[in-house]
Formats: sequence, structure tokens, C-alpha cells
Amino acid sequence: MDAEPSSVASSWAGSAAGKSAYRKERGHIAQRACEVCRRRKQKCDEEKPTCGYCLKAQLECDYGSPKPTNIPASLPIEYSGGSSSSSDRASSTAILQHSRRLGPTSQHQAARRYASAANKIMAWPAVRQTLENVRPKIPGLQAIFQRPDFSSVLLEQRGDARRLPRGGVESMASQDRIALGIAPDGPSPVQMTTISPHILEDHARIYFNTFNRIHPVLDRQHFMGVVFPRVLMNNFDEDASSTLLCLVLALAEVAIADVSGRGFLSFQDQPREPDDTTERTEHRPPGIEFFNEARRRLGFSMGGYSLENVQMYILTGLYYESCSQHTESWKMTISASLACHALIAKYELQQDSLTARLTGTYSSHTELNAAHGDQICRAFWYCSIAETSLQLELQLPLTGLDKLEPSIQMPQFPEYITTTDQLLRAQMYNDRMSHYGEIFVYQISLRNLSVKVYDGLEQGELSHPRQPVT
Repeated sequence: MDAEPSSVASSWAGSAAGKSAYRKERGHIAQRACEVCRRRKQKCDEEKPTCGYCLKAQLECDYGSPKPTNIPASLPIEYSGGSSSSSDRASSTAILQHSRRLGPTSQHQAARRYASAANKIMAWPAVRQTLENVRPKIPGLQAIFQRPDFSSVLLEQRGDARRLPRGGVESMASQDRIALGIAPDGPSPVQMTTISPHILEDHARIYFNTFNRIHPVLDRQHFMGVVFPRVLMNNFDEDASSTLLCLVLALAEVAIADVSGRGFLSFQDQPREPDDTTERTEHRPPGIEFFNEARRRLGFSMGGYSLENVQMYILTGLYYESCSQHTESWKMTISASLACHALIAKYELQQDSLTARLTGTYSSHTELNAAHGDQICRAFWYCSIAETSLQLELQLPLTGLDKLEPSIQMPQFPEYITTTDQLLRAQMYNDRMSHYGEIFVYQISLRNLSVKVYDGLEQGELSHPRQPVT
């Protein structure tokens, strides 16, 4: 008796359904209405880009961005179809909950690995597409993509087309002879021994005021008081000291060219690339004559592992790098590291000798021994910085020099003065005022910090391996 008539029940159901549909429609309209109509709580005709009311009132119409719907983590995935089994639903629910626990950041980290090498980063699809769209096209770019595991390909780009001349000081041009105080039309060819010692000393001073303050691998007082007079006395023979002085003169010419504004005009990009890959263009950078004199002597002392050998490899790499000869510069850096490794191994056989040279505890010639040991530390850490930079940026192999770090202290740059030359004493004072020693120590600290960060990221990759994407 208490049951409602069927007509009443059907009308009530229809009314409820109509109200529900109306609420859904209102929600749909409210969700798509512009911001002005939302604030007015009026119906919006949803015309794009400007609705009718905003157009009539000349107001800025903004529809905003749709807000994403938050799905509670406790809700399972429901399927509209009835063919899905309960096990499929349970499996899908577990996968969804696992992805929520990981989060978007974890999923991205699981999909890609950390990379610091430039050749690895260039192979990323977005970076590669950007580089390929550059106009004019980057020469040799496809060779890098074809061999992404060989980072040395980056060093070899355009190296073959930049051949250096081989002539020594005898091939100097007239203006270069005049700059060195040599008659431009002299009957006899120019030799290293014909250049005035005052000119050579002035070039050495320029080197120490420029390159050595950035890469302090030489000691000014030791070089000018010991190495320089010995080379002049031996008439530039084929030993490592003569090679080292020639490299100092070559880098001094590079510094002079930069200060005078000459620069490296011959090394600027040419408007047209050579059609034939075998075509080689000869360039003549500043100081190439002195550099070739060093190359002529390099072969006679390349088998040694004295401090001068390590330093001459370092300076050779610096000059190659100034000429954009990246592969040759890398090879010289490796040679310097190997020679430094052999030099330290020689002193490790005499541990007391190594300690004395590093701390300056010899009974005689204490200052010179301390300076010699400090230069070993400078050369070691320079090679370590260069190796680490190439390894992090290009994944080039290390020589094992990093295994010796615990036994090598930081450079101390001792402030000893034994010379009576007032000009040299003033130059040494200016060196100290430039704080080049402190800056070099800061570079070593930054190198050590970058290695720790890189090792931490690598260990994180190993301890949290990538999970398969399901």
C-alpha cells in the first residue's frame, strides 16, 4: 500500500535525472567559462577568442587553463568493459600505485643516465636536432653522431686543414727580424745564438707576466737564475732546458700578438670550406719560428723524465692549444702526465730525497731544493687539472696520475729571494701581488670538488640502477 505508483516513481526518476544532467551541464559551462563571466556568475557563450559579453564590454577575455583532476591514490583503476578479469585490474592497480610512489622525477631519472661528456650530451635527440638545424652547417658534425663513443672525434675536427709551417728562426719575415733587433737583409741566416740576450730576457719576462700567472708551472727566479744562463752558455744545444726556453719565447710572442691587437687573423674561419678533404692550408701563428726550434730539439730529450721534460711537454701543449691544435695538445698533456709520473716514481725510490725537496730540509741549497720540489707539485697538479677536465668533458682516459694524489701536497710558492738583480726582485714582488699562487690553489680545490661531485653521481647511478619500464 505504501509503495508509490509507477507513474509517480517514473516522474521522480526523470526529474532526478534531469537535475543531475543540469548540474553536469552547469559544471561543464562553469569549467569552460571565461574569467569575467565566472566573476559575474553569468552564463558565457564560450566564443573564442573573446566571448560575447567581453566583446561588447571591451574587456580582456581569458579562459585560463583547465585544471587537472586529482585521482585519489586509494582508488583502483575501473574499466567500463566487462571483459577484464579481476587479476588484470589488480595488476594495473599495483602498477599505477608504484608509478605514483616513484613520481615523475623518479621516472625521468630511471629513463636516462647522468652524462657529463660533451659527445654524450650532443647525442641527445633534442640537442642533436638543435645542432643539425644550425645554419651555416657545423662542419664534421655527422662524424660525431656516427661515432658517439669516440670522444676524440671532437678533438680532430678541422685539425687536418690547419697545418703549421716547419721553418725555424731562419724563415722569419723582415718585420719579425726587426722586432728582434736583427737586420732584415743580413747576409747570414738567423740563428738562436744571433738574437740579443736582452731581447730573449725581455721575452721571458713577458711570458712570466702573462702565461705563467695563469699556468704557474715555472718558477721565475729559478728559470732566470739557473735555466736561462745555462742555455745561453751552451749556445742553445739540444737539451730539455734549451727546448723549454724556446717554448717560453714562442708563448711570449703569442702574448705580444694578443696585447698588440694582431691576434690570430690567419686562424679566423674562412668563408668557404675546402672542397677536397686532402687540401691543407698553411697558417702562421705568432711565435711559430721559436716553436719550431723547440720541436727540432724535442726529439733529443723526449725520453727523459726530468722536471724540465715535464715542463716542456706542458708548454708545448699550451702552444698547440693556442693554435687550435686540440689533438696535439691532448697528446702533449698525456706526455707531461707520464713524464711527471716517472719523475715522482724516481723520487719515491729515495723517499727521503722526495720529502726533502718538497719541504726544503736539505742542509745545503735549501731554497733551491724547496723551489725544485714546489715546481714538481705545480707540474703534478697542472697535469691533474688538465686530465680531469678532459676526462669529465670528453671522457678521455686518465693516465693513473690521480693515484699519486695522497702523496703530493699543495704547491706552497715559497717566497725565497736569493737574487741580487733589483729588476728581477721587483718582478717577483709583482708576482706575489697578483696572487697567482692562491688562484692556482683555488683551481686545484675546485678540481677536487668537481671530482667528488662526479664520483658521487656515478656511485648514485650504480647504487640505484635503472628499473625496467612496465
